Amino acid sequence: MSVEALAVTATGMGDILCGFCSQHRPAAKHLTFVSPSLPETETRSSRMVPFAEDSLELVSSLLLLPWARPSVLGSTCQQTPKRVLPSPYQNVLWFGFGVKHIVRLLAESDQGSACLGLCGCLSVSYDDFFSAQVLRNLAVSMKSPEFLTPSVSQWSSLVKITSGTLALSDFPNIVFGFSRLWAPPGDGIIGLLRVPGSPFILGGALSLLADVSCGKVASITFRGGVECAWLAAVAEWLLSLRVEVINAQDGSLLYRKFSCSGLERVQITILRGDGEDNCQCLFFGKSYYVPSGRRLHCFKGYSIMSLAFSLGTSTWTTILSDTFGNTLSKFSNSEGADLLFCLLRRIGESTKLLLNGLDILAFVLSKLPELKGSPHLNLPRDYTRETLLKAFDRAIEACGCKMCQRANVSRSVAGELQPSFQRFCLVHLALTIREYVEVLLQVRLDEHVQPSPLGLASLYQSIGDKMETSLNHNYRMFKEIPIQYHSTLCVLNILVMPSESVDENQDSAVCCHGITAYVGSLLENRPTPIQARLIHILPGHIEREGSYFDRIDDMKWKGQSVQCGTRIRHLPR
Repeated sequence: MSVEALAVTATGMGDILCGFCSQHRPAAKHLTFVSPSLPETETRSSRMVPFAEDSLELVSSLLLLPWARPSVLGSTCQQTPKRVLPSPYQNVLWFGFGVKHIVRLLAESDQGSACLGLCGCLSVSYDDFFSAQVLRNLAVSMKSPEFLTPSVSQWSSLVKITSGTLALSDFPNIVFGFSRLWAPPGDGIIGLLRVPGSPFILGGALSLLADVSCGKVASITFRGGVECAWLAAVAEWLLSLRVEVINAQDGSLLYRKFSCSGLERVQITILRGDGEDNCQCLFFGKSYYVPSGRRLHCFKGYSIMSLAFSLGTSTWTTILSDTFGNTLSKFSNSEGADLLFCLLRRIGESTKLLLNGLDILAFVLSKLPELKGSPHLNLPRDYTRETLLKAFDRAIEACGCKMCQRANVSRSVAGELQPSFQRFCLVHLALTIREYVEVLLQVRLDEHVQPSPLGLASLYQSIGDKMETSLNHNYRMFKEIPIQYHSTLCVLNILVMPSESVDENQDSAVCCHGITAYVGSLLENRPTPIQARLIHILPGHIEREGSYFDRIDDMKWKGQSVQCGTRIRHLPR
């Protein structure tokens, strides 16, 4: 997707918006899918504060022109013609300067487009407020006048409007690919979970990327933890800089995409470290140190996982191994496969209508093809309540985690704890996959929406919290629970990215990080029970009369009633 595609005028949206939810349920005849293109329209002025247009142009020049030269902008970001923003909402475009739309103005230059692209890149891995702090620190590091520098809330508005614009691009996958260079062997993404680092240091690192992009500096070296993976993705994908990653311990080359001969000299060198050196000095000669945030392995719950630095998106063919690493091989033995089979068969008995005649195992293997590598999972076997209870007991005995070993010791007087424990629990992992399948049964995903390893990791953590509240490692609570129908926010947290604490509000629609989830009852006049429960997920925002909304609560807007004209804006393909 072109970075220039991140900005358009705020008018002429009627043709490409699909009718969505009014105070009364909308008629089906008003529902049309969006068009991928936007006709050229005139820029609409909106009066915000009395300030000269020249001042706005001056601010844009001071803040954004030094960011990157047009000649070195990523070719991938220039080849696609302009398309539309997910939501050019007037209320979030109020940047505090002049009467022209700031986003439209920025799109008129390659430098401004690069700034919008940077906002989209930040929204992939960070929340709006953290991204705004980074952008403000970037502006400060470029010596912009304080009285012309936008506030954090204004930067946050710009980030929010560009969130999700790169969801259909390769950037999230590139971030995840670089992050795997920091992944401990066999641990998957669980070993990388951290809160974001310092926005001040990250803003300084981006200013150095700008110096290289503009030709002020020939090359720069970064050293640090996993957040350097995001810097590497920005440098290579957005700015088309030549990047190499080197192991800081032994000097071995971990990544290089170019030949490093002739004129192709390395521009960005990243020394892979753990980011925990606690060094007070930010500069090592010509190097720049980027420390990582604190580890998250000791924290629990969705509210804490929502603070984690997101490592981008995985693919549906590798989501399990990317999240749990080599632990997935536990299902190659009979104990793990038997438990997973029984749990999945139990789902199938309760969701026959959702499966629409498809066998539950066939559905699971089509959605999560990595499980095809387990030969025991496909063996014919009977499923009864007794086989489920026995499968739990066998899995606990076979598992080498701390909790399961303690449960085994409590049953044996002469038992002793094993000297070492496995990192992942076999029962815990099977329960996580079971609930993940439940979620997949309840959604209809846009083909371009890719899964988040961080979301799956948060589900694993949430189930672990429930397990720890069960004394004596009693799994009966998991054996008896009915199939849960998750809220739209919960589904987004699991499939896309944890964004906030999951509450009991049954929102009809919710938008996080540029991805929107809405219930099927909003699309039909008289939906069947199955259609009403299905949750649709697609890239885009919720928009009404030029205003942006985060959610619809029970067909009512937060703070005001719903009227006709509300729409979901779909991102262009």
